[in-house]
Amino acid sequence: MKQIRHRHLIHFQLIQLSLIHTFYILINILDDETINQIAAGEVVDRPSSIVKELMENSIDAGATSVTVDIKDGGLSMIRVTDNGRGILKDDVRLAFLRHATSKIKSADDLMAISSLGFRGEALASIISIAKVTCITRTKDFEYGTRVESENSVIKSSQIGCAQGTIMEVNDLFFNQPARLKFLKSEKTEFSYIQELVQSFAIANPSIAFILKSGNSIVINTTQNTDLLTRISQIYSPGIINEIKDVNNNRNLIIKK
Repeated sequence: MKQIRHRHLIHFQLIQLSLIHTFYILINILDDETINQIAAGEVVDRPSSIVKELMENSIDAGATSVTVDIKDGGLSMIRVTDNGRGILKDDVRLAFLRHATSKIKSADDLMAISSLGFRGEALASIISIAKVTCITRTKDFEYGTRVESENSVIKSSQIGCAQGTIMEVNDLFFNQPARLKFLKSEKTEFSYIQELVQSFAIANPSIAFILKSGNSIVINTTQNTDLLTRISQIYSPGIINEIKDVNNNRNLIIKK
């Protein structure tokens, strides 16, 4: 009888411990990969989000030519190639870390931001939900650097390449297939990318932009064009006749 009571007592204590763990949630410190995937949900919701981040980096790097290659609406591949300053070989791996950026150095810089991006979260987020390859070279080095990342694991090697940067993103959401359900058709996803590239091209007539979908060239603009010429390159020459200039010479008074 004593042994039976003892067993019942142990069983009752185990139930109590189980209830304690049920009602008192333990606090866990998340690993870097989980943190990056959570951040990716805020930065990357569809292929066009990646194109935006990479094109902003190209423009901030002083590129005068940016080419965007897309396959399957950006799900299979996104490649952004530019002729900008490139990334120093010692800094390439750092660029993939969270909150690592060349755009700012301290909180004081937040009041004088002149770049399109500055948080340093995009690449770390992208490599957590896609397979990424970066090839880059600065003008001061004879060889470039190739960096490959999968599941936030980074490896680098030396490679011959032109000055600038090539960022290639493959198999978007390969490790988060549930997120694919929230995407639209490949045609629709590409239309978002096309609209984005058109906006960048109109806002930056000094930069040549090319957008490809598979083997087809969808957008092809030349460098250093005036705004009207750029608009005609993106849409059609006939649209120029429908556009009217709007000038505002009134002095604006800003009240503090």
